[in-house]
Amino acid sequence: MTDNRVFTVIRYTPEFRSDWEDFLTSSSNGTIFHSLRFFRYHLLDRFKHHHLIFRLRGKIRAVFTGADIAGAGGLELRSHPGASYGGFVIRNKADFEDYYGMVEALVEYAKSCGFKAIRLTQTPLIYHQRPHQGIEFALRSHGFEIERCELTQSVDLTALQGNVIDSLTDKTRNAFRQSVRKGLKYEEGVELSRVNLTDFHRILMENRESLGVTPTHTFDELVKLSEIIPEYLHLSFVSYESQRVGGLLHFICNARVALLFYVCHLREYQDLKPVPFILTKTVEWARSQGFRELDFGISTVDGVPNRGLLKFKENFTARPFLRNTYRITLE
Repeated sequence: MTDNRVFTVIRYTPEFRSDWEDFLTSSSNGTIFHSLRFFRYHLLDRFKHHHLIFRLRGKIRAVFTGADIAGAGGLELRSHPGASYGGFVIRNKADFEDYYGMVEALVEYAKSCGFKAIRLTQTPLIYHQRPHQGIEFALRSHGFEIERCELTQSVDLTALQGNVIDSLTDKTRNAFRQSVRKGLKYEEGVELSRVNLTDFHRILMENRESLGVTPTHTFDELVKLSEIIPEYLHLSFVSYESQRVGGLLHFICNARVALLFYVCHLREYQDLKPVPFILTKTVEWARSQGFRELDFGISTVDGVPNRGLLKFKENFTARPFLRNTYRITLE
């Protein structure tokens, strides 16, 4: 450290709740997945939380959402497994010495607690108010290696000119117009009632079962999320002749980015093109709400690209960004 910038690491306790949440709102890359409210939907015994606060000269300069996880080589400190992103949340005016000092402090703290490894997934660049990769460089400088590299795809809403439909590929534009002619209707901003969540979960389960996968959240977890962070969830449906045939659930991650977490439809209505229809409507909604990015989510599995999914999202002008997971083994 050239300027002797030494950070103090404090393990989070409830007395710091207000300070933590205040820091998130003014940070560069904080999201709902870093909020302490978000973690309340997990069962108390599911994870052993290990959140950290980084202070410099008495002021919070970063926070880190984590958990104690038993690994093959011993206890590991991981960015929280119950959230899409973890890693460092930093202030807007951080500089290189901040990044370097934070990582150095994290490594020393983990060693002092007896952890055998650290594993973290940083928030992608699109979530930053001032995008940079200073933390990533500091991680690599301290011996962290990329353990997993996934691609997320996001639409730059600020780059869209005129009507959203004009930005689509010809194939997708034609699919949307076909859906309109056939009478599909868009229900935007639906109340997060138990009845509506039941409808959505029914469509979601049927859709995912046909694909041979299981949704990340159970119905009870979706209900609980709707109770503790309702302002950060946005539910929409697409209907045909009064029948809900598709749905979409967003997470409002921060002021910049909305994340498409679940998109689903009933397969018997696939010929009506409900997915291109609801996605086009969603892009229109996100732009009208002032978001800068609409994250379509990852299009890889363990680093292997799903080329069909990648191409489908590109039809909406989504472009790829890295979601890296870093790991270091501690001596």
